[in-house]
Amino acid sequence: LTDMLTGIAVQAQFLLENLEYHVESNHLLLEAKTLAMMGLFFPEFKDASKWQQVGLNVVWQQFEAQVCADGVHAERSIHYHMLVGSEMWELIHVLDGNDLPMPAMVKPRFAKMVDFARTIVKPDQTIPLFGDAARTDEHIRFDVRWAGQGMPIDDEMPGEETFWLLNEETSSTAGQYAPKSAGFPQGGYYVMREDSAGSVSYLAFDCGPFGHTPVPSHGHADALSFELFAFGETLITDCGSFRYHAPAPWRNYFRGTRAHNTLMIDGQDQSVLVGVRQVERPAMATTHRWIASTDLDLIEGSHDGYMRLTEPVTHRRKILFVKPDYWLVLDEVQGSGEHQLDWFYHLMPRAQTSLDVASGELRCQLGQAGLVIRPFWLDGVEARLIAGDEATYQGWVSLESGQKEAAPVLNYRRQGDVPVRFGTLLYPHPVDKQPGVTLHLLDTKPNILGLRLQVGARDDSILLTDGGEVGHLSYGDWQVKASLLIVRQLTGGKYRLILADATFVCWQGRTVFEAAEIVSNLSMTCELAQDVYEIKLGDAQSGATTGRH
Repeated sequence: LTDMLTGIAVQAQFLLENLEYHVESNHLLLEAKTLAMMGLFFPEFKDASKWQQVGLNVVWQQFEAQVCADGVHAERSIHYHMLVGSEMWELIHVLDGNDLPMPAMVKPRFAKMVDFARTIVKPDQTIPLFGDAARTDEHIRFDVRWAGQGMPIDDEMPGEETFWLLNEETSSTAGQYAPKSAGFPQGGYYVMREDSAGSVSYLAFDCGPFGHTPVPSHGHADALSFELFAFGETLITDCGSFRYHAPAPWRNYFRGTRAHNTLMIDGQDQSVLVGVRQVERPAMATTHRWIASTDLDLIEGSHDGYMRLTEPVTHRRKILFVKPDYWLVLDEVQGSGEHQLDWFYHLMPRAQTSLDVASGELRCQLGQAGLVIRPFWLDGVEARLIAGDEATYQGWVSLESGQKEAAPVLNYRRQGDVPVRFGTLLYPHPVDKQPGVTLHLLDTKPNILGLRLQVGARDDSILLTDGGEVGHLSYGDWQVKASLLIVRQLTGGKYRLILADATFVCWQGRTVFEAAEIVSNLSMTCELAQDVYEIKLGDAQSGATTGRH
């Protein structure tokens, strides 16, 4: 026991004298947390009060600096968010148990860390691999999602370490938390999800900074990338991080743009990667719009990573989730000159794929899930599949630290002048229900984008303004003022209308809806023969109001 206590004292004193003040990342925060815990647990040591005081001072300073106002850890790695959240939960638990004070900002911001963790975790309880990340890590001792309100999954039990931090009141609330679509603007993550008929559809979108500005070593060149999950499987995945000390070409493949589900221009990464940990000219991403509602989620963002090119280019991406069925990914490449454009969609290892090179349509199967990827605005675009290519370091996924597996990646390539648009339909489905997909462009005005999608009995016509401004949109007998209109034909002469930024709706010259101010999202169910309209205003986060006339 004496040797053990001596060892603890020696290590605590070493931490006191060697805190990594020059590495203002999770290293410094967690070292300071450990130092503070030694002071709290061993008050009989003569330097215990100093360990506690110095440790807590550094912890609170770094916690405020490293955790964004919306709760996202600033290194923009889901893996490190879970690690820091785990250790902060233990520290707060110990301080509360000993009636010791903490700064007023700590608990509210920690609660937001918990909320983000619950929202970003996929329905199969794995994390998206944004930034340096792996699905599991023994350093993550506690599942921070259990803190405060209980676990959001019915019949799920915490791990042993987590169990010891729970009391009866907390553990009895398990199953009461249900994640919804949510945006985290400071962290730069947006989650679209819908629970329908027992299956959860999920897409997580990255529109944030490269990493933590003082120490960006865990960031990736992944602006406007995403992961997609449906029918129990991850269908489009981030590629992970492999090994920090891997040879530079492997390390920077996993850090680079072509290991992510986004656009690479002229074969260059969005951010200039230096060595295996540093970055110059990191791409700055901007969120232009976020809507979360019962029928539609919409995210739009852009980044400036390719403004450094001789002929500068901007990538702007809009993703629509038409609930509960499908996503549309709409890309605009703005600028001038001739460029090579490469879009990537990374699939999971062991996914079975079939690519129609002529149409660019890919169908894949994994477990009980299937996915149709159908491109449109195909002028000059070529499609190919790559898997496990060691010469080009392409077609690899690392789900666990230190491991990599060959996995198919769908690459759409276009060589030509910009500006240009490119669209992709993502249609998940149960593996035993292969959908027939018909998609064609509508004849619209130059500043209006329009397409019609038919999948089985589903028949949707989508119109949106170029750039997202409110404008006049018309389809058949419908005339609206909005930035987006979706007309869904239902059986029995019924229609379902979904609009964004709406002020006016009319049918056959009759005004159905009119507002003095823009309504961010609006949906209507119309029985034209009965002259009945049910209108719903509001969104999934702030509630909704309905009316019928």
